[in-house]
Amino acid sequence: MRYKNLRYSYNVTGFAVLMFLAIKELMAFLLRVFPVESGTAAYMLINIATFVVSCILPVITMENMLGLHPKLFRKAAGAKAVSCGVYSYLLILAAGFVNSLFLAALRLAGLDFAPRTISIPDGAVNIVLYFIYICVLPPLLEEIFVRGYILNALKPAGTTFAVLVSSAIFSLMHSSLENFILYFICGIILAKVYLTFDSIF
Repeated sequence: MRYKNLRYSYNVTGFAVLMFLAIKELMAFLLRVFPVESGTAAYMLINIATFVVSCILPVITMENMLGLHPKLFRKAAGAKAVSCGVYSYLLILAAGFVNSLFLAALRLAGLDFAPRTISIPDGAVNIVLYFIYICVLPPLLEEIFVRGYILNALKPAGTTFAVLVSSAIFSLMHSSLENFILYFICGIILAKVYLTFDSIF
């Protein structure tokens, strides 16, 4: 790799994360200034384009500045991959349970979060675009950015450090304080899967 020390790697990684957040916030600001009706094809396309740009630009930046070319896709090892998938799924369910306990404790302490509602748009085209935006792009692009690049950029400082920091960044990227623990644990699980198979899927 071209970078000479960990501080440079940290700075580039931090810059990439800030770039991700800035692009998303800029688009949210522009949508407030120039409103587009929620649930329309235009709204979905704007969100899809924003998400793609907010993940790809930081990846290009890290690749050029750090010389990173991580392995992202590799054929998984049959039965081991299946058992790892089952264990990961069970651990994510357990993380959801832990997160529920955390939210219950917050409610007892007088802190409550407004429930997030998801409204499915009308029309076949809008539903397809919504599916791409919610179910296709996030798993692919977030894994490439967080596990593929951030985790690998931080690995020279130690695998445990890289896993914990990349998981915290993954959680912060979702802008959901009430689900921070859930996303953090999911980040650790997904990082372990990536490190086991050298593949994001």
